[in-house]
Amino acid sequence: MKDIQLKKRNSINEIIHELEKSDLLFDFFSLIVSEWHLDNLNIFLQQENLTRGVIIITPQSNVNNNTRFRLNKSNFTNRDYSNCEIFVLNEPVSQLNLENYLLRFFRKMHSDNHLFCISPTDVNLKFLSSIPIKYSNINYIIIDEGTGNYRTPFQFRLNTQFKIKNKIQLYLVTYIKSFFMEFIKRNTIRWTRINVTKKLFFLKTVNGLIPNPQISKCLYKYYIDNKVLNINEPNIILFKDLNAWEDSTLIPFYKELLEYLVSLDINIFIKRHPNDTKDWFEQLITPYEKVKIIDYNRSGEQLIADYKPKCIIGGLSTVIFTSPFIYNINTYSFMLKYKLLERAPLKMKKSIDFYYDQFKNSEPHLTFIENFNQIKVSIVR
Repeated sequence: MKDIQLKKRNSINEIIHELEKSDLLFDFFSLIVSEWHLDNLNIFLQQENLTRGVIIITPQSNVNNNTRFRLNKSNFTNRDYSNCEIFVLNEPVSQLNLENYLLRFFRKMHSDNHLFCISPTDVNLKFLSSIPIKYSNINYIIIDEGTGNYRTPFQFRLNTQFKIKNKIQLYLVTYIKSFFMEFIKRNTIRWTRINVTKKLFFLKTVNGLIPNPQISKCLYKYYIDNKVLNINEPNIILFKDLNAWEDSTLIPFYKELLEYLVSLDINIFIKRHPNDTKDWFEQLITPYEKVKIIDYNRSGEQLIADYKPKCIIGGLSTVIFTSPFIYNINTYSFMLKYKLLERAPLKMKKSIDFYYDQFKNSEPHLTFIENFNQIKVSIVR
């Protein structure tokens, strides 16, 4: 397999100029940020047998400089990318002049080719306005972003607009803005020759979110096929969130959790959120011989295939909601306990209420707990 090169570029224009000078033709291009995005991109490429494309890794915004990029060369070892151009872009997605990039990219395509645009973000008006009407074979594929995919535009805007103090005014302004933006977008899609398809992990029903069986089965096979470890010792995995509270609030919370888990007499592996770089957590686990922090350059879902835990534990991480349905593994979420912490942010409370409402019927595999002693682990040695 050809050695993968991740080309670092400072701007979208650098990438455009480089592609324009090349003689390569592509079937797809994709913008991704995280390991979960890459996993979902890979299973879609396998399903469609797509091998020629451009993958642009973009940084996260509003995080520390050490963790802006979630993907590196080690993440691209599980399939053949020899016909792909992979770029690492030193700009967050919101700053990309995406429409100009697409216009130039389309000019490189044969008119009879199907071009796949694959992204974890919804199609936007700027994207639609950038598409020349003569290109009729454009497929915009929305892959799973994480738990953020399932909030409606109304819910998302309502959750982020706190400057309006009057509640009635807040709801009215948010609803009207969301309704008209979606109305314009839907009608613009009808007038442009673009096919928008969602390939999301969950499907919306009247009883909440349920897994998409096709995607969950494909991901299971993908993770099993790409195992790099084979851990046989009984263990559990704790997925630590990137929390919004002060250290003084979180330290006793996680100390109580760890002391209970250690009492179960089982190995405890912890995957921290990639943006969590605080020292206090490493110091907190030092006294516990059976507690270890594991690699966080791989998706949590992939680590479950490697470590084969008896159960997994966490709060609001995407892996807590996806893994029960990929692996049929017992999963405990303690997100309800977050609401009891001092100065719990309103935005956090709204998120917890939303996800509890969506997944409260997911037992027995996904259980929401209010006390740590509700975590039960069956160990057969």
